[in-house]
Amino acid sequence: MASFIGGSAFTMVRDIAEGYVLLAEPQLKRFTAPELDQLRIEMEKSIRERRGSPPPAENPQEVQAHQRKLLRLTGAHRMVQARLQKLRRG
Repeated sequence: MASFIGGSAFTMVRDIAEGYVLLAEPQLKRFTAPELDQLRIEMEKSIRERRGSPPPAENPQEVQAHQRKLLRLTGAHRMVQARLQKLRRG
């Protein structure tokens, strides 16, 4: 049973968004389906929150940082979903 990097799914998602944790397929192989599901749910919450509160358009640095975080999260979310599909297929 793998533990989340940082202690919890929420913390791991936050670290992925900030760029402190780079998610890769070998890391995901250590997680069970319920753990991956929990990680996926936290990612979806974070993505929804970030999309719901965009930064002001007058500040290009904030917009870029916001987009980078969203990009990291959506990429990691796709990886988690793909791993979950593999586990569920058998």
